[in-house]
Parts: sequence; structure tokens; C-alpha cells
Amino acid sequence: MFKVLMSFLLWFLAIILASTIYGFASSDTGGIKPGGEGLNQISGWVVSNVKYTLADDPSKLNAVEFDLDSQARTVQVGFLTANPQYFPCMNETGNHWLCEINRGIDILNIEGLRVIATGG
Repeated sequence: MFKVLMSFLLWFLAIILASTIYGFASSDTGGIKPGGEGLNQISGWVVSNVKYTLADDPSKLNAVEFDLDSQARTVQVGFLTANPQYFPCMNETGNHWLCEINRGIDILNIEGLRVIATGG
């Protein structure tokens, strides 16, 4: 009889604990920050005013800068090429981002710009 009572109590405690954890998990909606990546409009942000800066060798890209329509915590850009490369961006002011390409990319090989942003 003691084993049956202990088994019942353990199941009861497990159900209480699971219900409590579920309640806390389902109520945590404020901690989710937006994130997105893409080629055109990215989920969570709109990219505008894209400007490219050529390197001393005008066949290579030196930097890209753009505006996001709202704040982001971290931003990277990637260029669609045979060997995709990603570069970190620095927040200049407000929602304006500058991404320096440290070794220049041959502009003839670029097929597109990919922006990856996280957090707000």
C-alpha cells in the first residue's frame, strides 16, 4: 500500500511541475526578438538606401551601406557568389549600417546581396 501511495504522489508532483513549467513557458512572449534574412525584403525589416562603395580597384567592392526601417542588434551582409562570404556590419547612426568588405569582392561575380539581421 505504501508503494502505491508513493507512486501516486510522484505522479501528482510530476503533473504539478509540468503544468507550472508549461504556464511559465506560454506566458513568456516579451522576450522574443525579431530576426530575419533574405534577398529582397527581409522578415522584420525593410532595407532601403543601399549604397555600394568600390575599392581602389574599381572592379572590386569595398563596402555596402543601407538603412533598416527599425532597430537591429546585429547585422551581417553576404554576397551571392560561387563562394558566399559574410561580413559584419557596424551601426553608424540610428538605423544606418555600414559593412566594410576587408578584401574586396570582384563585382562581376556578385549575383545578389543578402542581409541578415537579429534582435531589436
